[in-house]
Amino acid sequence: MGAFCLALGGLGAGVRAAVQEDGLVPRGAIAPARIVQVTLWVPTAGGAFQVDVRDEGRDVVVPLHLQPGTTAHEAANFVAERLRREGILAIGPADGGSSIFIDGAERVAALGLGGAHVGLAATDGGVGLLRVMPLAAEAESCTLALTATTVSPHDGKRSYQHFNASCDPADGAPGSSARLLEVTAKLGWATERPGGNAWRPIRDKSGRAVVGLSISAQSGWQLELTF
Repeated sequence: MGAFCLALGGLGAGVRAAVQEDGLVPRGAIAPARIVQVTLWVPTAGGAFQVDVRDEGRDVVVPLHLQPGTTAHEAANFVAERLRREGILAIGPADGGSSIFIDGAERVAALGLGGAHVGLAATDGGVGLLRVMPLAAEAESCTLALTATTVSPHDGKRSYQHFNASCDPADGAPGSSARLLEVTAKLGWATERPGGNAWRPIRDKSGRAVVGLSISAQSGWQLELTF
């Protein structure tokens, strides 16, 4: 399935003034809120998901196996209710939708299995470290679909960009981060790859700070954002 999440970078004027030209928030400044959008896609044959959230040092894991005919909205509603029961600030899904917005978490990870797949978006300026990991035997070579919102630190003008990156499960998370680094380097972006198994975009070739990022992957691949 070729669907992907839409990331909307929501920097307010005060936060925008705090963004340096390297795309990072200076020490002591008010950081943007960490809001992550999780989107679920479910085939008619069913599937399975696992959503992991770390909030204030506490991990909440929601596994979910689905009957054939279950809708993505039903699955997202269940996950959101479980998260809220555990004290996680989870908003949505809207009527008929399959997205959950998780506010303020330190880490959000999502995995789809059995043909089900997921998307993550850092929607409010706080683009964290992204890890893309093949965590199931069914994981195959896939094309990651990414979009980004960038903003000029000088005049606040925004740009919306999209690109793809191909990944091989045999290469694991290090290979995925290396591929993302390679693809964005060709676009002239400044990014980093701390630890060799995660990736973070900082600014595009015009010096605009990356303030929103979304990614979707095929079944068997886990997506993780850490702040």
